[in-house]
This record gives sequence, structure tokens and C-alpha cells, in this order.
Amino acid sequence: MRGVCSCLMATIVAVGVSGCTLQEQVDKTSRAAALRTVVSVSEKRLPGVNVEPIAGCIINQASTNEILTLAGAAVTGITDSTVETVVEIGARPEAVRCIAKETLSGIQI
Repeated sequence: MRGVCSCLMATIVAVGVSGCTLQEQVDKTSRAAALRTVVSVSEKRLPGVNVEPIAGCIINQASTNEILTLAGAAVTGITDSTVETVVEIGARPEAVRCIAKETLSGIQI
């Protein structure tokens, strides 16, 4: 219990120092964890590709519940359901547009 209180107190102090609200800090932490999950899934499906821009597009199109689910997978492990969630989000029209823009922007025709 003492460790949990110390960790919670450290988080509260960090939030106070950073000027963020607790909710903003939770959102940032959740998005960062979800991004790690999406990067991991994407790297397995697209080896050798810089997946950071793709993962950013997917995270930006995810709902709050999807962000929390993906963030949870960063802790519990990636499952088939996690991969399906990433693929479903990545197939949304806005995500596809973003991915195309991010990945094709350096190509000169």
C-alpha cells in the first residue's frame, strides 16, 4: 500500500509541476501507451517501414474507448482483438487519408 501511495503522490506532484490537470495527464499517458501498441502491431504487419506516422494517424482517429483498449494492451499484451481494433481504425476514411498523406508526402512525381 505504501508503494501505491508513493506512486500516486509522485503523479500528483508531477501533474502539479507540469501545469496539467489530472485528466490531461491521464489522456496523455493513455495515448502514449496506445501509440506504443499501434506501433508494435504495425511493425509486425509492415516490417521495415517507418510506422510512426501511420500509428499517429490511427491514434488520431481512435475513440476514447479504443484508446483505452489499446493502452490496456500495452500492459496486458497484444491479442487478435487488439490487431483487429488497429486494422479497423486504420481502415476508416480519415485514417486512410492521413496515412496516404503521411506516407506519400515525400514521393515526387
